[in-house]
Parts: sequence; structure tokens; C-alpha cells
Amino acid sequence: AGVTRSAMLGSVSAVDVDQTVQASLTALPAAGSTYVYLVARQSAANVDYRARVRVAADGSVRLALVSRSGSTTDVAIGSEVLVSGLTVAPGTALKVRFRAVGSGSTALAARVWAASGTEPVDWQRTGTDSTAAQQAAGAVGLAVTVSASNTAVPLTAAFRGYSAVVPQ
Repeated sequence: AGVTRSAMLGSVSAVDVDQTVQASLTALPAAGSTYVYLVARQSAANVDYRARVRVAADGSVRLALVSRSGSTTDVAIGSEVLVSGLTVAPGTALKVRFRAVGSGSTALAARVWAASGTEPVDWQRTGTDSTAAQQAAGAVGLAVTVSASNTAVPLTAAFRGYSAVVPQ
């Protein structure tokens, strides 16, 4: 509880990136939430953009675009959305896609869906941001955070089929 684990591809340096991953959790949070992130443009510790998937104790899934500017605090870019019709159980796989494109002003987009289903045509969250520190190339990767109030630990987050490509 209260821990974040991440895996960054530090040798990758990209401005424009389109990432996809399949993620699953071995347990739902007993309280609080568990957060799964796709991370783009990490230029220093906690200086990046993220697609944040929040899994709640009831299995509901919420999606947000966030920015970090040197701390572990997520700053929302737009609002978080409850993904209608999407719930998870332990071991249920989700797919997450996150795109960051442009410099000076970055266009961000994310979507999440059941891995057993079809990828949605429309982005579920979109936004733009012009934070100066995040307009240059940076690393890409994955992270998971278990909220401090969660007593359903330990848990394992599994990531499969990670892809990071230059968008077409």
C-alpha cells in the first residue's frame, strides 16, 4: 500500500509517441484505488505526461490525462471520466492506449477498453497542454500505484504487449 513501481525505457527519447499496453491486476483495492499509467516524455523524475487508469474497489474504471511537474502529484488535464460499461475483476485484462503529439502545445489522447473487446473508435479523453518542461523529447514507460488506504496487498500488476511507436 502507498507504493509506486515503474518501468521506463530511458534509452528512448520521443516527442511524438503512441503507446498501447494490456494490463491486469491480481486484486481489486479493498479501499482507495489502484492506478495504472502509461507515461510519455519523462525528462526527469516525475516530469512527464500520463494516461491514468483508476481502478476502484467496485471494479469501476476511470480514465484521466495528467501531468507531473517534478512531484508525485497528478495534475489533471481536463476531467477524469468514468468509463461507461467497463468494470474489471481480479485478473481481467484491460487495454490502454495513450498518444502525445506536438511540441509547444501537446495534444494528448487516451482510451481504455476490455482486452477481450474491440478498441473504441473515439478517444475517451483528449486535452492539450503547453507546460514548457514537457515540450521536449523524453522517455516512455509504465507505472502502477497502490493507494495508501488499500489493504488488499500484496498485488501484482501484469503488463503485456507493450508498444510505443511514432504516430502515423
